[in-house]
Amino acid sequence: MTIGVAWIRQGTDSEELWLASDSRISGDGHIWDDCPKLFSLPRRDTVIGFSGSTGQAYPLLLQLTNAVGSYRAAADGTLEFYRLTSHLARVANSMMNRLVIDPAISGDKPNYREFATTGDNLVIAGYSRRRDRLVVRVLKYSKTVDKWNFEHFRPAPALGGGRLIATFGDRPAKSRYGYVLRRLLEGRSMLRSNLAFNFEPLEALAEFLKMPESNARPLPANCRPATVGGAPQVMRILTGAQATAFAVGWELAGNQGVYLQGRLTFDYERLDVPLVTFDDSRPRIHAPGQWPTDGSAASIETMAVNTDGGESELTD
Repeated sequence: MTIGVAWIRQGTDSEELWLASDSRISGDGHIWDDCPKLFSLPRRDTVIGFSGSTGQAYPLLLQLTNAVGSYRAAADGTLEFYRLTSHLARVANSMMNRLVIDPAISGDKPNYREFATTGDNLVIAGYSRRRDRLVVRVLKYSKTVDKWNFEHFRPAPALGGGRLIATFGDRPAKSRYGYVLRRLLEGRSMLRSNLAFNFEPLEALAEFLKMPESNARPLPANCRPATVGGAPQVMRILTGAQATAFAVGWELAGNQGVYLQGRLTFDYERLDVPLVTFDDSRPRIHAPGQWPTDGSAASIETMAVNTDGGESELTD
């Protein structure tokens, strides 16, 4: 399963839409912490991510990507964002309605819809000309109409009335992440503030992923579900700009490394992307070409820069 979050941050010049998730895929007897869950579509300011059953999510993501890249109006932005989501919903429904059970399987056949639980979601984020703002929608199955549609995320008034934030993933992970985020905001007297988020959702995700994992039910205090794990993956959308994937400085199994969309990169790779590192759990942003020399948190204080190249702490 997954824990993912999308939120609006008020940048220096305009709003920024940030998305972050874990990198773990499991459920078939294996645990794989190197898996992308956030993807750029062939449309410069649009990102898609998923939670839930990988067996259906990955084919859907690949074909939705093809559906955008092969349709010029969708790829170049001529097709308005909401018309784009309608097109992609049609693609998803067409695929899911042709999903059949392998006749070679013996025994009782399942009589439920695949990719239809509350944790099975495709999340799309981008710029809407109709709304003149960055927006987030989620593809969910509706049993009432027996189809998948892109819907609004329900608001989270307990986190502040003027804030846009959307979490996606399995129920235990969302519940525990929500607790971590509320505790962080409450500790800074920001819980019901109407001020836009800065990097608090990403900080809470880092704190959440550093917790020890557990398969116990109920989930012990200060643990995360074993369904989520790996390094965070982070993407940012600016209006009219290319969506950007961020490398992440992260420690796993006692080893510090640089991860890109879940994958541990090699020392010889020279990534031309921004970097996120964490001071404890507080995010620091480093511009391309201005990373800490060793990629570690120890270098943060003197190297922290924002993605425009200016010095910044980006933590308050």
